[in-house]
Amino acid sequence: SSPDREFVAATIQAIGRCASQISDVTETCVSGLVRLLQHHDESVVGESVVIIKKLLQLQPDEHKEITVHLTKLADSIKVPMARASILWLIGEYSGHVPKLAPDVLRKMAKTFPGEEDIVKLQILNLSGKLLLSNPKQTKLLCQYVFNMAKYDLNYDIRDRARFLKQLLLPAEKGALSKHAKKMLLASKPPPVLESAFKDRQDWQVGSLSHMLNQAAIGYQPLPDFPDEAPDPSVREVEVDYGWSASAKPKDKKKKKNRSTLDSFYDDSDSDEDSDESDTDDSDEDDSDEYDSDDDSEEDSEEESEEDDSDEEEEESEEETSEESEEETESEEESSQEDSSEDEPVPVKPVKAAKAAKAAKAPKAASASKSKPKAAKQEESLLLLDDFSMSGPSEPPSSGVTTGVDLLQPTAAAMQSLSLSDSLQVAGSTVAETQSHELLNRVSGRGLQATYRYTRRTHIASEQMVNVEVTFSNQGDSEFNDLAVGNKKLEGGMVMTDFHPIGTLEAGRTQTVQIGVDFKDTLNPASFDLSTRTGRFSVKITPSVGELVQGVVMAEAEFNTRQGKLRGMNESSGEGCVSADADLSALCRAVLQAAGLATVGTERAGLDQPCLLFAGQTVSGKLPVLLTIQRLSSEKVKLTVNCEKMVISSMLVKEIKASLKKL
Repeated sequence: SSPDREFVAATIQAIGRCASQISDVTETCVSGLVRLLQHHDESVVGESVVIIKKLLQLQPDEHKEITVHLTKLADSIKVPMARASILWLIGEYSGHVPKLAPDVLRKMAKTFPGEEDIVKLQILNLSGKLLLSNPKQTKLLCQYVFNMAKYDLNYDIRDRARFLKQLLLPAEKGALSKHAKKMLLASKPPPVLESAFKDRQDWQVGSLSHMLNQAAIGYQPLPDFPDEAPDPSVREVEVDYGWSASAKPKDKKKKKNRSTLDSFYDDSDSDEDSDESDTDDSDEDDSDEYDSDDDSEEDSEEESEEDDSDEEEEESEEETSEESEEETESEEESSQEDSSEDEPVPVKPVKAAKAAKAAKAPKAASASKSKPKAAKQEESLLLLDDFSMSGPSEPPSSGVTTGVDLLQPTAAAMQSLSLSDSLQVAGSTVAETQSHELLNRVSGRGLQATYRYTRRTHIASEQMVNVEVTFSNQGDSEFNDLAVGNKKLEGGMVMTDFHPIGTLEAGRTQTVQIGVDFKDTLNPASFDLSTRTGRFSVKITPSVGELVQGVVMAEAEFNTRQGKLRGMNESSGEGCVSADADLSALCRAVLQAAGLATVGTERAGLDQPCLLFAGQTVSGKLPVLLTIQRLSSEKVKLTVNCEKMVISSMLVKEIKASLKKL
């Protein structure tokens, strides 16, 4: 189902190599290749025929039915290499199809002038072989084919025709005519299916040395597998967060369900403050609270211990709640002064949580104490709200002075959002995307339909691309009960129907929304538009730029993610642009071609500014990172990093085409 034909061809060739080298899976591989002969893509069928032809040479007598099946496909297959392979099989194993072989030659003689050169050569070979095995039915056909080939434009075909005619139909029999069968019908050795990367297993896959089959400068070979397993700590890499030099990576286990309020306190501070301010009863309550907080930090998966205090202790806690609030403020100020020693923690979430806590009634405080798990969830929701509100209030970063500053998110929003693994989707900056024809009015009998991508997720699912379809009645009569009919979706794709249109009068136009989950592939969504009078088959073909959506990302996180998507996950290429195009024009061209978001600009050198764009696939939420570096006034280098190689390679091509229009 991949749209990359080279990748599909390499996959089928790999299946053929497995079938030839592993005898246990030969039958399974051949059966799978035979099923591919019914594929809708001609290139897949053609490559399958070529591989089947090579596999049949290994065991020709055990697969006679496959030879018959391929012979019947000779008319429908149009790929030149596949047609040539079928003709070679028919000529080589004509005994398996004694009745079909002469008829195939008859049909090929009719289409001989319009065939490709490689097919013409195999038609000549088939003529010669059938003339030796069945001269009664094929002699006149052979003479006809030889006469046509005599005047062909290709000299190889003319020479082959003259050679076979003198060998098989000589005016006077010579010495070579006696050995014609040994020359044309001799048994051929089976081919050896080998990978183009044979003997390259010593090189790291995807490296330059692997491609060149020799050591490149700076290549470091992979070490041998150790006899004893190394210490797992060697795989722990300290991550440098770009927004703060003193920030440290936190343990995932402690990070889970941790309240931001707890990070302001340690054991010593809480004990001292509790001794100075409160009575013995309040000291006891505060220590219990801090102890439970420490327990939750050590193991977030365990439930917090229940408070065993009676109703009298709860009443005393209500009386001292206001005093503890004042202590929190004083501790907050002291923690800000000692920020160089402690971990930096955002202040706004604490204030928001404190204000929310102060607004609650005493009964709510006691209820939260009896149910600590629910309180934790409430607190985390408040923190999330505060994070989303704190970003836009900060002033924009002034480190970038290019013409794309308006598209950059604020630095505070970057830092807060980077604390979580999920990425926030950025809004589209393109006013209107290009429209495509879905149904022309001639095929639709007056009904015309166009579609365009709105670059917004569909209301039904975040994995769906929202497609806006516009119906226009260009005929004289109205259309009734316009709706989606049968769907033909591949690879697990999902599509939502639009609300049926009861009546579309002549000259009227109506717009509907359709959601399609393309599963990060370029397969079209085929379906029928049904009306009361008929059905119309249509399809929505996606472009790779519409399968991605922009996300908000800091430059430090961009560099970190890009470093993890190197090698086979990186595609690059050079594009041509106008000498007058500035960075703003390049940015507009990229955003017009793909639904990415601007990250910022950085300078690799004095005269080499780089544009950074970030996004993710709509369905799989896989990061898509784009870097554009200006090499000269008319050349730029594009680099796309994505786990899906098809998306990265196709996105480079689409953006190059968009930049070329500048």
